[in-house]
This record gives sequence, C-alpha cells and structure tokens, in this order.
Amino acid sequence: MRHIALLDSQAVGANHRREEASGELRLLKASIAALQHEKQKIRRQKMKASHWLDSWRSRRQAGGVNYNGLIGFAEDLPEIQILGKLRHPHLVTLIGVCPEAWSLVYEYLPNGSLLDCLSQRSNFSLNWKIRVRIVAEIASALLFLHSFKPEKIVHGNLKPENILLDSDLSCKIYPELNRTGALTSKSDSYSFGMIILHLLTGRAPETLAAEVRKAVSCGKLDSLLDSSAGEWPNFVLKQLVDLLHSPEERTVPSFFLCPIRQEIMHDPQLAADGFTYEGEALREWFGNGHETSPMTNLKLEHLHLTPNHALRLAIQDWLCKA
Repeated sequence: MRHIALLDSQAVGANHRREEASGELRLLKASIAALQHEKQKIRRQKMKASHWLDSWRSRRQAGGVNYNGLIGFAEDLPEIQILGKLRHPHLVTLIGVCPEAWSLVYEYLPNGSLLDCLSQRSNFSLNWKIRVRIVAEIASALLFLHSFKPEKIVHGNLKPENILLDSDLSCKIYPELNRTGALTSKSDSYSFGMIILHLLTGRAPETLAAEVRKAVSCGKLDSLLDSSAGEWPNFVLKQLVDLLHSPEERTVPSFFLCPIRQEIMHDPQLAADGFTYEGEALREWFGNGHETSPMTNLKLEHLHLTPNHALRLAIQDWLCKA
C-alpha cells in the first residue's frame, strides 16, 4: 500500500508537471505566433521604407527641388506639405526633415516649455504681464489654425508641454495635425481654457477644477492665484475669467462625474469593472494598495486602464456649450 501511495503521489506530481509544461508550451506557441506577426509587420514596414527611400534618392539624383524649404519628397507626405505651409509668429516653424532618422526638424526654442516654467523647472518665473501676453499669443495661433484654408486645422493636443518659449519668452505652439475628424475646434477651445487656468493658478487645472468653479462663482478666484506671477490687476482677472466657460447653471450629467471624486472628469479612464473614473483618482486608488473596484468592492481582473475617448469628447463638447 505504501508503494501504491508513493506511485500515486509520483503520478500526481508528473501530471502536475505535465500540465505546467503544457501551459508553458501554449505560452511559447502564442509568443512565437506574436513574434511571427511582428516580424511580418516589420518586414512590410521595411519594404515600404526601402521603397520610399529609393524614391527619395532617385528624386535627389534627378535634382528634385525643395518645397517651402523642405526637401523634394514632401509631395509624398501630405501632412508634411501642410506643416510646411504653416507660417505664423506663434507656431513652431518646421524647417526641414531628416529622412535617415524619419524625423521632422523644427526651429530651436531655448527656454523650454510652458509646463517647465509653471512647474518651476526653469531658472525664471513668468510674471502676470507675460502670462497675459501668452494667452493672447495662443489665441492668435488658434485663430490662424481654425481659419486655415482650404480646411481648418484642429491641433487636438493643446497643453503646456506643447507650448514652447523663445529667448524673449514669447510662446510658440508645437503644431500637431488632427486629420481624423473626431475632434473639432471646440476641443482646442476647451484646452485653451485649461491653459488659462494653469497660467492663473500655477497648478494643473485637472486637480482643482471644482475649487476653481467654486472660487469663480463666489468671486474669490484671487485666493487660488499663483503668487509667483505678482499681483494680478482686477480688470485683467475679469477679462480672463470671461474667457472661461462655467457650467454651474446647468445640471451636470451624472455619467460626466467621477464616481470617486464626484467632479467632472477631464481624463476619463475605463477600468476592468466597466466603470469610468478620473484617471488620477483611480491611480491614487491603486497607489494606496487597492485592487478592488471602488464601485462594487470586488477584486478587479486587472489594473489596466483604457482611455474613454468618446466620453472625453462628450464632456468637452458639453463644457464648450456652457
């Protein structure tokens, strides 16, 4: 009986190891399939790149002419054509391309980004006069993009990281083209409002949206102002606040509110429980050691987040109509 029990134990162990080996084999097969797919994708990209490079070399040998300061292959890249035509004092200028590195070459702006200045990562601060001028410069650049012919251009990713400063602390927007049609100029207007709040308070507006709305409605916005900008004149504050849209008079749709913070979401992220939360709030929830749903208290299958672009666009559209 002891021998039988020992054999049974060995058989169970062997079966367990066989199952583990089978699982590892399935993983290996899946990995091999994924690698083969990636290899085919890279091969297609390489063939496309080689064809493009051969085409560019042949044009270069034939003495291809420049297009708005860009080398002669620009006609194959319609977005490069558009960027090459954009000339505005407050847009970063595209001055060329580097086909060997698949890179665009823009003018150099020595004072970094607006985010660097507002987060005190630079050696200087922006006083209120410079900040007001930056607001006007951004507005000028957006008006140019939204009035561009034959088709208006939506930046689609306007944020302090994409606003660069030259040696005179004049701002220039790093151009990005949104050609999908999913975004409208209202998206840029909403982002512009967020930048104004950032310039006023020195803090990312996503983290104090409720505070700002309350302060504006109570006439106490000065309590949130960035002291490093100096003393803001009242008439300047009034003009900037008039540019912002305040949705307090309308009932906020419940699904626009983060279930954790009960505030309008600026970065809606879909979690594994099927609910959408403010990205920062949910990351704080996970950072505090939680692996359960804030709504159901059940353990989540995973902690990955998926941007809810549809809800984000709906919220931005609703805010812009306020």
